[in-house]
Amino acid sequence: MQIGQIQDEAKFLKQFTERKLFIEKAISEQDKMTVAVQAKIDSATTMAELEDIYLPFKPKRKTRGQTARKMARTACKPLTGTAGNGPYF
Repeated sequence: MQIGQIQDEAKFLKQFTERKLFIEKAISEQDKMTVAVQAKIDSATTMAELEDIYLPFKPKRKTRGQTARKMARTACKPLTGTAGNGPYF
């Protein structure tokens, strides 16, 4: 019974450490790491606490509609300001 408990604890610590390092790296790559955020990460003791800290920095998922609107905006940019100025109008 104790061996299983120790194995579970070791597994949790490994996963927790890996997630903590990932979150630190992700926030640092966004240039948003501050002393306060690092202190919160260091003081976290559960996965839920880590995820709560990471939530504001987590990249938002884009829907297909958002992607389509962005593509439509960028595709039409070269045409803006040219209406009526070219030889075809």
